[in-house]
Amino acid sequence: MSRAISSPRSTKRSRSTRRIGPRGWSFLAALIAVLVIADVSEGQSASIQLESGPYYAGVPVTLRLTMRGFSVKPACNPVAPEGAFISPGGSTQVSVGFDRKYALSQSYEFVAPKPGTYTIGPFEVEAGTVKKKTNTLTIRLEPVPEDDYLEIKVLLPEKPMTIGQRTPATVEVWCRDDRFRVVQQTSLTLSVPLYDLVDGFEFVDTPLQRGQSSLRINTARGAIRVPVVTTREQRGRETWYRISITRTLIPRRAGSYTVEPAIVNTFRAVNRRPIPIRAQDLERTLVVAELPAGKPTSWAGAIGQGFNLDVSADRTVVQIGDPIRLTLKLKGNGNLEHASLPPLWADGGLDPKQFRLPRGDASGSFADGEKTFEVTVRAMDENVTAIPPLAYSWYDPELGRYETTRSLPVALSVRGAKIVSADDVVASSGSDEDPESSATAGSDATQVPQPTRSTRSFTLTGADLSHEPNVDRLLVRGGNWSGVTIYTLYGVPLLAIAIAIVLRRRAAIDPAIARRRKALATGLADIRSCRGKPELEATSAIATALRAMISEVPNGRTPGVDAFLAECEAVVYAPSGGAEPIATAFYERAVALAESIEKTSP
Repeated sequence: MSRAISSPRSTKRSRSTRRIGPRGWSFLAALIAVLVIADVSEGQSASIQLESGPYYAGVPVTLRLTMRGFSVKPACNPVAPEGAFISPGGSTQVSVGFDRKYALSQSYEFVAPKPGTYTIGPFEVEAGTVKKKTNTLTIRLEPVPEDDYLEIKVLLPEKPMTIGQRTPATVEVWCRDDRFRVVQQTSLTLSVPLYDLVDGFEFVDTPLQRGQSSLRINTARGAIRVPVVTTREQRGRETWYRISITRTLIPRRAGSYTVEPAIVNTFRAVNRRPIPIRAQDLERTLVVAELPAGKPTSWAGAIGQGFNLDVSADRTVVQIGDPIRLTLKLKGNGNLEHASLPPLWADGGLDPKQFRLPRGDASGSFADGEKTFEVTVRAMDENVTAIPPLAYSWYDPELGRYETTRSLPVALSVRGAKIVSADDVVASSGSDEDPESSATAGSDATQVPQPTRSTRSFTLTGADLSHEPNVDRLLVRGGNWSGVTIYTLYGVPLLAIAIAIVLRRRAAIDPAIARRRKALATGLADIRSCRGKPELEATSAIATALRAMISEVPNGRTPGVDAFLAECEAVVYAPSGGAEPIATAFYERAVALAESIEKTSP
C-alpha cells in the first residue's frame, strides 16, 4: 500500500488556510468594505472661502462655497450668523467629471450692517444620504468711513399715527455728482432698520414696472427689490442727485417704536481704485396711537380722506318680498383694500322694519382704486318709496376726527303682493255641495261652512238579531251560487282592509304637506289656464300664481324665477297694456318654471 508524501511547504500552506476559517474571511471582507468607503469619503469635500480683504460693515463680501466628489448633485443652505445676512450671488458653476462625480461652486454675498467679528460656518452639505460639513471662517468687519458728499434721510410723519393709517415712508439717498457717477457703475447697499419692524407694521410696495429702476435692500426677512426714482437738484453751485424709495407704511399695533439709523454704503474712486464710503441717518421714533372713542355705527375700519359711496339697484319696480341687488362702490384716499361694509341700517340707513337685510359681512372686491360690494335686500312694506341714503364713516388722521358721507337715495316702487292663503286653495266640495246653499251664496245671509268630507254612520237599527233554531235554514246550500257567496264573504273583508290601509296612509300624510301640494297644483293649473289669454291679463295672473307657489316652497326661488318675475313686472307696468294673446314661448317658460317649483316640494 503506497502513501502520498507531501512536502513541508504544502503542509504549511494548508495549515495557514485552515487557520483563517469562516470568521476570518468575514472580518477580511468587512475590512475591505471600510477601506473602500473611507476612500470614497476622502474623495468628497466641501469648503468655503472669502474674497481678499479689507472687509467693511454694510459692504457685501463675496463668499464662495465649493463642493466636489459627490455622486449626486449636492445642496447647501448657508445660515448667516446673528445680525448678518447671506444671500445667493450671481455665479454658480456645476460640472460632472469622467468618474460621474459632481463639482459645484456657488457664490454668496455676506453682509453685516455693524462692525465687529463674525464667525461664518460650518455649513452642512447634503448629497443624497451623504452629509458633509464645511470649514469655519472668522471675519473682522471695519467701520466704513463717512463721506460728506453722501447723505441718507428717512422721512417719517412727525404726528402720532393711528392703527390702520396708510402713510408714505420715504428713504432718500443724496449723492454729489462726482459720487453719483461712481454709484451708477457700482451699487448702493442700504440698511433700513425701519423695514425690519414687521411685527408692528405692514409695508405695501408699488409693483415694479418693466424697465423701471430698482434697488436691492437687505432686511431681516431677506433681500427685497423696490422701485426707485432719481432726480437731479442744485445746491448752490453743486449738482446733487436724489435717489428716493417710497413704501406705504401701515401700523397694526399701538405703541412707541424706536427706529435705528439707516445706513447707505457705496464707493468713491481714489487713484482709480474704489474706496468704500458710507452715510448714516439719525435715530427716529414712531408713535402709534389707538383710535379715539366715539366711533359711529357706520364706521367699519376705513382710515383716510375723501371717501365717497355710490349706491345703485338692479330694479326699482318690485313687489313685496322681491330681491333687490344693491351695488355699493366705495372710493377714497385710504385703506380701501381692507375697508369693510358697515351695517346697512347704521346711522339712519335701511329700516329693518321695512327691509329684510342680509346677514353676515359682505366681502367686497378691490380693483382700479375702488372697492365694490354687492348685497341683496327685500322691501317688506308697500309704503317704501326709495332706498334711503346709506351712511359710510371713516377716521381722518389729518383732522383727528371721524367723518361721514352718505349716498344718494334710489327711487323705489313697491306693490303689495297677493298672498294666497290656505282657504284660497281649498277646492270646491263638488257634488256634495247643497244646491240651495249654492244658490244663496251671493246673499248677505250668514253661510254655514259645509264639511268637505261626507261622513257615513254605521247603525244596526232594524236589524234582526234574534236566535234561529232551524239548523237547515242556517246551512242553506246555494248550488252553483255557493262558490260566489264564499268568495264574496272572503273577498269583501279583504277589499275593505286594503281600502282601509290606503285611507290610513292618506290620513297619515302631514296636513301641511297635503295643503302645500294642493296649493302648488292649483298654482300650476292657474298658469296653464293662461294659454291664449290677453298678454296683460295672462302675465299678471302668471306672476301672482308664481309668487303664491314660491311662498309655499322657499327654495323654489331661483335667479331664473326672479328674472322671469322681473319680465312680468315690465309687461304689467308697460305704458300700453298688451291686448294681444300671450306669446307661446313666454307661456311655456312660465309652465316650465312652475313645474320645476312643484318638483322641489317634498
